[in-house]
Amino acid sequence: MHKVLDLSSGSLEGEAEFIGLVTLKSVDSRSLPLPEDLTLPITETTTLTLEVAYMFLPIGWGKGYATESVKAVFESCKRARSFWTPFAKLYIRAIVNQGNPASMRVMEKIGMIKRGVYDWTGKIFLAGEWRTQDSLYIYGMHLVEA
Repeated sequence: MHKVLDLSSGSLEGEAEFIGLVTLKSVDSRSLPLPEDLTLPITETTTLTLEVAYMFLPIGWGKGYATESVKAVFESCKRARSFWTPFAKLYIRAIVNQGNPASMRVMEKIGMIKRGVYDWTGKIFLAGEWRTQDSLYIYGMHLVEA
């Protein structure tokens, strides 16, 4: 639950209990299948692959909250190596649609490497709407390596 922000003030201080969230999800057979040249194969047994995603309320856009939050999550992952056992490595991927240049900048700021563009066709709910095709920018990086 979160408070509704007073958009007329434009201030978050003292008003917000929730501004956004960052999620990490295991990549498995139900995840969006990507060409192996853009990510690690799911069958890689020594590496756990996770997908990072985030969303923030519009009042928080452009203020560095996404960059700061994702960096903090990544740092926590690095410190909790025993949590990833029995995997020796931890790989993070991210998918950003072509209409979100702000998120592309966040990916670059946090050290994610642009692996390429995947022209996707199908049906997916992305960026607040149903889409049947999109150019998806794929980012990735090893967060923990043996």
